[in-house]
Amino acid sequence: MLSEPSCEALQHLLGERDAEIMALRSQLTVSQLAVTSPYLGDLPNFVAQMQGLFVGVITTTLQGHLTWANSRFQVRCGHRLPKLLGRPLNNLLGGPPLDDATQALIATGLTGYEAFQFDLPDPCPAYANGWLRVRMQPAVCVGGARVGQV
Repeated sequence: MLSEPSCEALQHLLGERDAEIMALRSQLTVSQLAVTSPYLGDLPNFVAQMQGLFVGVITTTLQGHLTWANSRFQVRCGHRLPKLLGRPLNNLLGGPPLDDATQALIATGLTGYEAFQFDLPDPCPAYANGWLRVRMQPAVCVGGARVGQV
């Protein structure tokens, strides 16, 4: 059996935990409202539909290293996500080096944290001699902090 001081200490800790849970629930509610729009519906549904609009969707770090690629992009480029993770935009598909102008465009877009686009040779055999247009958009979290590119 617990002594009185330990029982009181546990009750105090439980009270602090409950207060923290309530604060976190409040923050969650606010963040869910921030990522939900009456025009878009819930965010997962919107993201799923958005991915269908493009050949692929990728995310990168602020420095332009790949952090995620959807399944359509992986199929199109013929690489699974583990092989793509960490690759820089200027060597995303591992082919020949991009020309200097394209590399400069990527560097300027990343350092200036601006939207930009560039073309890559399409690696899919069905689209031989074709190009993939990559459009990158700065991504920010709810508080406005920069998190990378999409």
